[in-house]
Amino acid sequence: MDSSRRTGDSGIGIVPWSGADRGQLLNLCSRMHGESRYAYLPFDAARVGSELDSYMRETERRCALAAVKEGKVIGILAGYVSEYAFCSELVATDHIMYVVPRSRGTLAAVRLIEAFRDWARERGARELVLGISTGVDTVRTGKLFERLGFEFAGGNFVQRLER
Repeated sequence: MDSSRRTGDSGIGIVPWSGADRGQLLNLCSRMHGESRYAYLPFDAARVGSELDSYMRETERRCALAAVKEGKVIGILAGYVSEYAFCSELVATDHIMYVVPRSRGTLAAVRLIEAFRDWARERGARELVLGISTGVDTVRTGKLFERLGFEFAGGNFVQRLER
């Protein structure tokens, strides 16, 4: 994949994650956590940093993309390919997708998804699965996915457990 991928003239580039952007990536993960339904749980920066590093190392099975505008990371998408539980075909699934609030409604999310789709195709995936589990703008996000050709295939149900 071309690391300086651009579409149109919005100035938003899609690039693989790099160590030089690690601080910005960690910051976006923290912002996503704080904005999401997961905010009641602690944010472990060391654990998240380790996960970021593994995405940067394991590029054949893991995809790590950043939407960059004017040198700043404004969105991230991390995903992976794995085999279906019932056959050896591959499915690509997102793990993290986040666009900073001021950049929502721009082409950042669209370009991240398109680049993830290209990455998945290059690896032979049969499907691309995007989830909405953060509780952030779920209706708007679902409409975006549908505009991009995804079909609704279920939902997430959550129940917090007392300890």
